[in-house]
Amino acid sequence: MIFQLIGFCGQENYALLDNTVYENLTFFAQIKGISKSLMHIEVYKVMNQLKLIPFKNTLVSNLQGGWKRKLNIGIALLNNPKLIIMDEPTSG
Repeated sequence: MIFQLIGFCGQENYALLDNTVYENLTFFAQIKGISKSLMHIEVYKVMNQLKLIPFKNTLVSNLQGGWKRKLNIGIALLNNPKLIIMDEPTSG
């Protein structure tokens, strides 16, 4: 499946604003086909890499712009893709 090979981080924030950081990562992990048995491990690995663990239960709408950008990068990094496509991944 192509979603397992490629990560994408677009210019716009595409995380679900009414969900928490953890809920967003698990949602996109499901889309990428990560099995339920590995999902929790993969999500925590990405949150740890990007220092998002303190924001685990924070609604995305309450995050500052840079943290929203980190979440989008985290979504791209899920499942350790072979190729990551980034369109202006930095904020500001």
